[in-house]
Amino acid sequence: MRGSRVGGSFGYVPNTNVLRTRFEQNGCVCEIIDFAPKLPEPLDMEAPFELVRLITPVQEQPRLRVDFDPRPDFGELLEARDGTVRAWT
Repeated sequence: MRGSRVGGSFGYVPNTNVLRTRFEQNGCVCEIIDFAPKLPEPLDMEAPFELVRLITPVQEQPRLRVDFDPRPDFGELLEARDGTVRAWT
């Protein structure tokens, strides 16, 4: 939702790692749920880290624009040839 005034709120669903964000603008409301599912330990399998984002219109028909810019190496160090740390990615 874009514009000069976007109101909203966010918070965790009690006793979970689920983040609920609510945006309101011009009578339109949408809710975004973010969570990272975790496989039970006894399954003896590995799975890549996932972030799930669910976007739901709550009131009216909000128009949304999603900018997706994945950075798989975010937070890793870059090393120079001499072994010194040059920069964070």
